[in-house]
Amino acid sequence: MASSRLFGVVFVVALFACGDKKTQTPDAKVYFDAHIYMDAPPLMGLGQKCATDADCPTNAPLCRSYKLSTGNSPLFCSPLCLEGATMTTDAQGNVTATSPAPDVSKCTAAYGGGILGLPTCGNWLSWTPMETFQPSTTYTNIMWGCYIRCTNADTTCPAGLTCINGGCFPQ
Repeated sequence: MASSRLFGVVFVVALFACGDKKTQTPDAKVYFDAHIYMDAPPLMGLGQKCATDADCPTNAPLCRSYKLSTGNSPLFCSPLCLEGATMTTDAQGNVTATSPAPDVSKCTAAYGGGILGLPTCGNWLSWTPMETFQPSTTYTNIMWGCYIRCTNADTTCPAGLTCINGGCFPQ
């Protein structure tokens, strides 16, 4: 007896929620609140495409470019991973070391791309004097940002990024 009452109640509720044959739409309220991505969701944080600093989240607050030897220099979000450092160059003008060392953990913390791509500290942003590196010279106030290196020789990058000269950048 109780089961037949329960069936009757469920039948009536379903009848009201399902609408009628004229409109072919449900009477019950339908919510579409989830974002639908055909591929992976867009990358947020390190590597996120941007136009200004305001486009970037707090874990990667700077909208900067990476100097590419060819093509455009795309803008992407990045945290600083080296700030106020000092370095010297050797007799050929190559950097020998920086002090303090870069903090790659800041890059890793801002990266949401999973196993594809490698968060790296090494995007040169500024140094003093701001010139092409000269032999046997000391530079100060060095600032580096993070970028994403392509995972393999097969140029694997997170969804929405393209491998250009060894780095994953938004297009």
